[in-house]
Amino acid sequence: SIKHPLHITCIGSDATGKMELDPKLAANADLLVADCSLQTAERGEFEDALKQQLVELDSVVELGKFIEREELHRNRDGKDDDCRLTIFDSSGVAVQDCVIAAMVNEALVQREMPM
Repeated sequence: SIKHPLHITCIGSDATGKMELDPKLAANADLLVADCSLQTAERGEFEDALKQQLVELDSVVELGKFIEREELHRNRDGKDDDCRLTIFDSSGVAVQDCVIAAMVNEALVQREMPM
């Protein structure tokens, strides 16, 4: 049994059939987000849930769209009324990895932290 609220971040499903989540968990999630919806369908954590028709591909929100749509974000006002199960699948988009690495590097440089 899964307790809510809960967020799960999945990293590393880089090959077809390589998954760690039960497809039923994806089916019961309130929000599914992926770095690339087509890629997650081919080799991500939502692959089996999609193949078994437990979820529809159009219910998977791509990361860029999620960032734009503030109504999908968790509440930050201190209220404890967001009881969703949310799952993010990062199957690896190289350009995103490069941008994230550059942002982390810049943040470290600005804080003068050793790398």
